[in-house]
Amino acid sequence: MLLVAAVTLVLIADSTDTNPITLASVDMFSPIMAGLTVCLSRDIQLADVGLRRGRLRLLVVAASIALALIGPTLAFAVTTPGVAVDLIN
Repeated sequence: MLLVAAVTLVLIADSTDTNPITLASVDMFSPIMAGLTVCLSRDIQLADVGLRRGRLRLLVVAASIALALIGPTLAFAVTTPGVAVDLIN
C-alpha cells in the first residue's frame, strides 16, 4: 500500500511538473490511510488499534501546539523579504 502511495506521488509530481518535496507532506497521511484500509477490509474495530473517542481535550491541546508552532513561522515567512513559499517550480 505504501509503495503504491509513493509511486502515485512520484507520478503526480512528474506529470504536473511539481517539486516532489512539495508533495512530501502528503506522505504523512500514508500510514493512517494504510491502517484504515486494513481495518476496513479485515473487519477490525478501530478501538482495537488504539482509536478512542471522547478525547476532545487532547485534540485541542495537539491543535493548539501545532498552531503555536506554525503561526509564528508563517508570520515570519510572510513578513520577511526574500522568504517565499515556492509550491510550483
